[in-house]
Amino acid sequence: MSKRGLNIYKRKDGRWEGRYPKGRKENKTLYYGYIYGESYKEVKEKIIRQRADDQFDIGVTAYYGTISEWFEFWLRHHIASGVKQSTYASYYHKLHTYVFPVIGHRKLVKLTQQDMEDWVKNIEGILSPSSIRVIFRLVQSGLEMAKKQHYRVDNPCEGCHLPKVEASKTKALSRVQQQKLVKVSLDSKKGFPILLALETGMRIGEVCGLKWEDINFEEGYLSVQRTRQRIIKKAGTGTFITENSPKTSHSQRVIPLSATLLLSLKKRYVASSCSYVMELGGRPLEPRAVDRHFKEIISQFGWTGISFHSLRHTFATRCVEMGVNIAAVSALMGHSSIKTTLDIYTTTFFSEKQAAIQQITSF
Repeated sequence: MSKRGLNIYKRKDGRWEGRYPKGRKENKTLYYGYIYGESYKEVKEKIIRQRADDQFDIGVTAYYGTISEWFEFWLRHHIASGVKQSTYASYYHKLHTYVFPVIGHRKLVKLTQQDMEDWVKNIEGILSPSSIRVIFRLVQSGLEMAKKQHYRVDNPCEGCHLPKVEASKTKALSRVQQQKLVKVSLDSKKGFPILLALETGMRIGEVCGLKWEDINFEEGYLSVQRTRQRIIKKAGTGTFITENSPKTSHSQRVIPLSATLLLSLKKRYVASSCSYVMELGGRPLEPRAVDRHFKEIISQFGWTGISFHSLRHTFATRCVEMGVNIAAVSALMGHSSIKTTLDIYTTTFFSEKQAAIQQITSF
């Protein structure tokens, strides 16, 4: 029985046999060449190389440029118009930093599964398993487009072995830590973004993108409408600030405000001379500055594994601890589904399950 996609069969003698189009007879019908090997993978790679060497067009219009050339083309013509500027910059940076230096010189049609597995091994000491998988999926997507465009007969990413990702949960502040952080933030001119994140669960880019027009003082809520980010320029020679809609459509959400937070916002609004809520000296704050201020504030506590994003997880954890409905938590966080919320906060929900079991067994 043949493997899907290529004419490769396992013979009765245990070897693998593959055939490839070698040319056409005078009557225009195809005739084939045959390749043998000890494994499917070996025959598959030989056939791919043979097709590339023959440069024979039978419906597969081989692309004879390099990996770098193909992915530059793919980014410009298949990706740029369909993603945010920040996403495009992220793709560009990943390819130029981690892919092109290793396999960029390889011909697209000659790239093999072994090349991809060698690439993975090459960067295992540089990036985490999760980061490797993110970049691998990017490469896989670009090569799948090459396959759909008939520039290749297969996708060499298929069947590659990737490093295992160990499950990790973002650390949230304990109640005691949160109380300490709130006290210090209230006394600091740079502490308001921290207080806002702890009470709303907003991401750092959303906090920086919040404008006064997004706050309904009469009804006591804010609308998450945009995010501000600093992204890398195409040439890799610096960064710039960009403003976009939030991460997903679900991220555009309405968040009720506590009476205390609403009062603080009203006081800041009266004194503000900027359209953005987070500002310093009349100029809007960017995520890098907010993150730096956060690190300055928590440096006095000696905490480890705590980032500004931990404030978002702290908000969700407190919601769960207080018995807020999971659907409401998911909506407040701007998650695309309840499953996403459950996957992220497994540890928190497990503690709730333990409490439930204790109540049941107390009868």
